[in-house]
Order: sequence, then C-alpha cells, then structure tokens
Amino acid sequence: MDVIPELSASHMEDDKKRGKNYTAYEKGLLLEILKRYPIIEDKGNDNNINNKKQEAWGRVTTEYNSHENVAKRDKANLKNSLNEMWKFHYDDVWGGLFLRATGDAEIYWGVDYGFPYYNDHHFHLGYFIYAAAYYVKHHQAWGRMHRDKIYALARDVGNPSDKDNFFPVSRQKDIYTGFSWASGLVPGTRQEESASEGINCYHGLAALGEAFGDKNMKQTGQILLAMEIHSVREYWQVRAHNRDHFPPVIQKNGVVGMITEPDFYAYTLNWPCDPNIFPQRHACLVGIQIIPITAVSKYWMDQEWAGSIRTSCESAIDPASRPSYHQAEMTNDLSRQLHSGWKAFCYAAMAPLDSTHALSAANYIKDKKPQELVGGTGAASTLLFIYART
Repeated sequence: MDVIPELSASHMEDDKKRGKNYTAYEKGLLLEILKRYPIIEDKGNDNNINNKKQEAWGRVTTEYNSHENVAKRDKANLKNSLNEMWKFHYDDVWGGLFLRATGDAEIYWGVDYGFPYYNDHHFHLGYFIYAAAYYVKHHQAWGRMHRDKIYALARDVGNPSDKDNFFPVSRQKDIYTGFSWASGLVPGTRQEESASEGINCYHGLAALGEAFGDKNMKQTGQILLAMEIHSVREYWQVRAHNRDHFPPVIQKNGVVGMITEPDFYAYTLNWPCDPNIFPQRHACLVGIQIIPITAVSKYWMDQEWAGSIRTSCESAIDPASRPSYHQAEMTNDLSRQLHSGWKAFCYAAMAPLDSTHALSAANYIKDKKPQELVGGTGAASTLLFIYART
C-alpha cells in the first residue's frame, strides 16, 4: 500500500501501537485536558520545545490519572490514543480512502453502506469534513497538527486537479447534471438519494478551506456547492418553474425521493421509515432531502418549496387529519405516531411558510434531546435555521 503524499507512515501505523479500549468518557476527558496544553500541538522540533512537550505530557498523564472512573494509563498510551481516530486506509487500486465500521469478516458491496466500494463517500466523509472545518476554525494549532490527515479526507471527495496522482477529480460529482451520484463500484445503476448530504459535503469543503486559509480549497468547495444546490432545486424539488417536468404523484408530494440513472425520478426509499407506511413515510422522503440542517440550508429550504411539501408533511405528522385515513385498514403501523426526528424535519421544512409555522417548528424542536432527533442534525442548528434564515 502506497502512503499518500503528505501523509507520513505514522498515520497508517498498526492498530497494536495505538491506545485502545478508551470509553467515550475517557476520550472526552483526555481531549479537555489537552486543550490546556497547546505546546503539545507545536510542530517545532528543537530541544527546548521537545522538553516542554515531555513536561506537558507528564502533567496531562498526572491529571488524567487523578480522575475517578478512568483506567490508569502511562504517558506512551495516552500519546498513542490521539492516533486512534485515524482508521482510514488508502486503496492504491481505485485511489481513495476506505474505512471499516463493522466487524463483518467478508466485505461485500452492502457492508458499511458500501463505503469500501466507494458508495456514499461524499455523504459520510462530508460529516467528517464539516466537523473538522468548524473545529479547525477555533482550534488552529490542532488543525496544523492534523492538516495532512484532514486534507486526505478533502481530497477523496473534493480534489480539483487531475495532477493529483492519488485521488480522482471530485469523485462523486457529475459535472453534466451538476449533482453527485451516491453509487460507487456496486452492482446496478447509479442513483442518488440524499442530495442534501451531498450539499453538506461541499459546504464542509468550502468551510475547511476558509478555516485553513486555503483559497483554492474554499473556492473549489464553493463551486461544487453551488452546482449541487442548483441541481437540487431543479431535479429534487417541485417548484413553479419545473412542476411540469415531474409525474403527477411527485407534483402532488413536492419532492423526489431518489434519482436513478434509467428511471430518473423515483418517489421511494431503499430503507424503512418509522413507521414504514404512508402517509407517515412522506416525512422520511422530505427529511432525507433536508438532513443535515446547517448554515446553507436556507438556500434550498425556502418558502416556495415549503408550500410544495406542506400537504405531505401535514399528512405525515397527523395522518388522521386526511379524509382518506379512516378508509384504510387500521394496522399497527398506521396507528403509530411518526418518529419525532422525522417529524422535526417536516416542522423545519414548513417553517419558512410564515411566522405561525416558524413558531410551531420552534416550539416542537426546542426541547428535543439528541436521541429524539435523527443523527446528523440537532436542535441548535434547526432553531438557528428557523430564526436566522435571512
């Protein structure tokens, strides 16, 4: 396996050399302690700096081990734990990063959402890149220390140059359509479901460029982001200018669930909603084109689209309000309430309609705990979208 340029061999070191078996509490505690010792992230290598680093690590070790509910660690173990987050490997056949999230012995195309087969790279890496961008913005020393690793993530999905011998140019992006394909090296036809997660990736790329002061990365992210948003407004959302392009069922529901290469528009999902029955399932079709709600969501979650999906969302939130509801067989699924996280997406999507809907959305979301929402978004970012869209 070739090591990517700018990535030293230590980034690919054997798992045995890493600190292992840390609990979430222990990891959080260590990171909090490290914030008080910025010298540790200094890339200087003279004797004076190295001595200060050793002294700092000694203090970190003492402070860490003084806490209850932690397994006692020596200095070397704590140092190695910082590399534990880097689980990515480089594939020199197709040119990209791959990651195993599960322990399946066999790697078939559906494992880990197909990530080892380059499925959904812009979705999954987009969250890493977005998080890194905003962390680096406020922790510049940490960013400089881990710059090479972070840049490898960005290059995997947002590389702008054919002179890069290790990653393809903007891996998932279709320059002709303007949107990205989720499909990698898997059987079947190309498709894209959650276009909003594609938007999140390129938003993260632009933000990462800004955080690092890298004008080239920032502008690359901005261009890819603008293309993705424009294509979402054109192909995924029913609006006044494109209504006649869609079949009647999608005109009625206001959103496309998935675009596939042979069929193009599909009002479907390839995973179960909760509950997995219409009309509640409409909320998942809307929500998958919203997740995650961030600072750029206002560019496609607007008043016009809110009007298009209003009926679908109202039906999903309160199925009994639909005239045809009482004509259906009252199964267990039909009688169940929609999961609060998908309900939150519908409230947020309707918020741009007017102040009444904005207040309803805020009142529903403001007290929601993380486990009551869908992973990838949160109450704070949703409330910020509701009240700071302008």
